[in-house]
Amino acid sequence: MFLNDDNKRLFQIVGFFVLLFALGWELEINVPSDVSTGVLYLALAGFAYQTRNRNYILTAAAMAISLEFIGYFKSPQQSTSEYALASLIIAICIITITTQLFLKRNQSEKELHAIQEHLHIKQIALNLANTAYKRETTFVQLHKDIAVAANEAGNIEETLKLCLKRICHHTGWPVGHLYLPESRNSSYLLPTTIWYLEHPESFKNFKEISETTAMAPGEGLPGRVLKSGKPEWIIDVGADPNFPRSRLAKDINVKAGFAFPIFIGEEIAGVMEFFSSQAVEPNPQLLDIMSQIGAQLGRIFERKYAEEEINDSQEKLRNLYHRLQSVREEERTRIAREVHDELAQILTAIKFKATLLEKKLVTIEPDLTKYTQAITNLVSENIKIVKKIVMDLRPPILDDFGISEAIEWQINEFATNSGIECSYILKSKTDQWDKEKATALFRIFQEALTNVARHSQAKNLQVELEQKNGIFKLTLKDDGIGITTHQITDPTSLGILGMRERATPWCGNINFESAAGEGTLVTIVL
Repeated sequence: MFLNDDNKRLFQIVGFFVLLFALGWELEINVPSDVSTGVLYLALAGFAYQTRNRNYILTAAAMAISLEFIGYFKSPQQSTSEYALASLIIAICIITITTQLFLKRNQSEKELHAIQEHLHIKQIALNLANTAYKRETTFVQLHKDIAVAANEAGNIEETLKLCLKRICHHTGWPVGHLYLPESRNSSYLLPTTIWYLEHPESFKNFKEISETTAMAPGEGLPGRVLKSGKPEWIIDVGADPNFPRSRLAKDINVKAGFAFPIFIGEEIAGVMEFFSSQAVEPNPQLLDIMSQIGAQLGRIFERKYAEEEINDSQEKLRNLYHRLQSVREEERTRIAREVHDELAQILTAIKFKATLLEKKLVTIEPDLTKYTQAITNLVSENIKIVKKIVMDLRPPILDDFGISEAIEWQINEFATNSGIECSYILKSKTDQWDKEKATALFRIFQEALTNVARHSQAKNLQVELEQKNGIFKLTLKDDGIGITTHQITDPTSLGILGMRERATPWCGNINFESAAGEGTLVTIVL
């Protein structure tokens, strides 16, 4: 049996104690009683004090006093002088007082030790509370950071990368990655290229493997989360039988891993996974925090899905609008052709017949020729109206001669009707042109002319057209009062909105440059 340090010290003290007692006994037997050895006996109490045991101290004091009495009565040279008796009393008093001091000090030290122990316990509790407070503070800050990121209207991918980074910094884990369902209603997870890697080179193999490994429900760490709908933890992925990526390559440099679901209601919108280079025991508190964060991150996907639905709806509306425009153009072309081929020919025939009738009436009934002349004039006016309707519906010149001639004809018509002085410059030939694109450009041009006539108060208008590499560029510059930014961006400006919608299928762009009182420059690129 081996003694520890405290027991060895106690054993040594007791040995010295016995040795001193034996020495004191020998002195008291052989030394005259008037020679006081009381001070020597104080060493007994002193050594007993080293044990910090009250009973040992009292026993040592009693033995020291006993030795004084033995020395007084058993000394071989017994002396009954008052000096010997006074020495005995003084020695007993010194031993008693010293013992009391030792007892007081021993009690004080015990109380001090108890206070120190209490303070130590309090300090430990305070440190634990401080650690818990810091941990809770970081949790709260992490919640705040994730909530802010989830509610900010930014790029979805960058927002998710930021969230991965914040969680990795909070946990101290160097790898974060995102898995997403193949489609919104799919139960199959596909890897993304959304990562946080503290040391990219160290985890290069793991990243390459992960980006080529899809997960079915229950398969691997993400698959487990998808199946259970709860956070999952793996202590060591190398020792886990259900971690396929560890069998695909060596030196993936990851050990522990945890993952949690991202929820939209009861739907799992994605799974975030995190990895450490060391094996780590599960942390239930951390998993609970990650569950709450998963619910917060769901807002990012809610916004993503909402944006996709809005974009899809807008695309459908845009396609419907373009289809309606196409149908309208087809219908206008058909009506223009029928009016030209049917109504115009009928009116021409009536005019021809009225002219023949007038010639016959000159010799038969001259007075009736005034009626035939009125009929002829009326039919001629109707023929002009029909031609105008045909031109408004679909100018034949657009189909027969092309966009440049159609624009030039429209400018001449506009100048005649509006009184605005117009000039036209063709910077390059437009021999090759797409019929539908030319139609869109012509209709946009017509709307731009309407805006000039209604709002610009201009006196002069300059139009330029050029075509290069299949791209049309048409500019209109007037000297009117200009247009404000509000008018350009106002959603109730249906004319401008219609122009831009017509340009969209051709990836076109319409730009307005204006200053108050300095006119407006409209640039149309298709």
